[in-house]
Amino acid sequence: MRNPIKFIILIFTFIGCKSSVDINPVKKIDSIKVSMDKNAESFLIASNINSVSIGIYKNGEIHTGHFGELDKGMGNTPNDATIYEIGSNTKTFTGFLVAQAVLEGKLTIEDDVQKFLDEEYLNFVYKQSPIKIKHLLTHTSGLVNTLPPEVNALFGKFEEEGTPEKINRVYANYSKEKFLEDLHGVQIDTIPGYRFSYSNAGVELLGHILEVVYEDNFDNLLKTFIFERAEMTNTKMELMQVDLLNVANGLGFSENVRPLFYNPLWGSAGKLKSTTPDLTKYLRLQLDSTSTTIRKSREVIYSEDGRTISYLWRVRAYEEFGNYYYHHGGSFRTQNMIFVFPQFDLGISVITNRSDNETGPQLQKLAFSLLEDLK
Repeated sequence: MRNPIKFIILIFTFIGCKSSVDINPVKKIDSIKVSMDKNAESFLIASNINSVSIGIYKNGEIHTGHFGELDKGMGNTPNDATIYEIGSNTKTFTGFLVAQAVLEGKLTIEDDVQKFLDEEYLNFVYKQSPIKIKHLLTHTSGLVNTLPPEVNALFGKFEEEGTPEKINRVYANYSKEKFLEDLHGVQIDTIPGYRFSYSNAGVELLGHILEVVYEDNFDNLLKTFIFERAEMTNTKMELMQVDLLNVANGLGFSENVRPLFYNPLWGSAGKLKSTTPDLTKYLRLQLDSTSTTIRKSREVIYSEDGRTISYLWRVRAYEEFGNYYYHHGGSFRTQNMIFVFPQFDLGISVITNRSDNETGPQLQKLAFSLLEDLK
């Protein structure tokens, strides 16, 4: 060899280069972040949408992303501390508690609801068929959507400016006692279990029944059986003054900020407020295949006319991959959807601070675009 010194230098140069590659590998692409970024950008194109928060639970990991502005032109992108009303997604928490009560032998879904009420409700029977727990879980009890009756009427005018304020004023003079009194005036016109008719009143009644069988208030049941188990530290019924600093402003059919929903009842139909990290932890709990409560809450109770329901969850089949579970929640100022896909160990939460007729389908489209990327 003509120049052994040059050869040795060349070898060490090669070894040094190889070591630098090993120490500084090319960063792996975060496919979940890429999907969130891409789909959020598409979602925000809509003229009625200002912002969106996305939570993904996939294969043991929690991911959150926040996009847009809560208030247009203010540059205030939501974040992990942003608090949203989750509306009717509260119902899935109630379904979990009922499943827990069934496992503990405190009730069965075949029980007549009058078993748990201090007064007799003769109107809870139609053609000798009584309202049972399973009918409250599946919106087939025949009870009205909402009580008091004047709120039920106001929901029919939801698009009108000022309706949320009117609803809150009615509820400001309402109570649990008045709710139970008003139930005497409800007339059902179909055999319970036969026809689906959405009923917030029925799920509020479940909140009362859970308090009766556990001899504890509904808030404590949520904390004991769900929040502590799922490590959810920022989900609650009532907000403290300091929490209001993080509550997302929300819009309805106009560009005027809507008020928070006031609910003096048990809250089991739609009172919870939460953050994206907490909702994603909730999805992690829902994907715990070792939980007997989760397995119980997956059991189908009603399946008619293309509508399948377990313990307040909507159930659908996804192609050849098996059932998935979902629910929609809305308030005066937010809409959100949660999806659980056990076959992919995947949970998706999407929430925006807009509540109008278009928002629900827009959120569903966003969720399924994420699914197609991440399944």
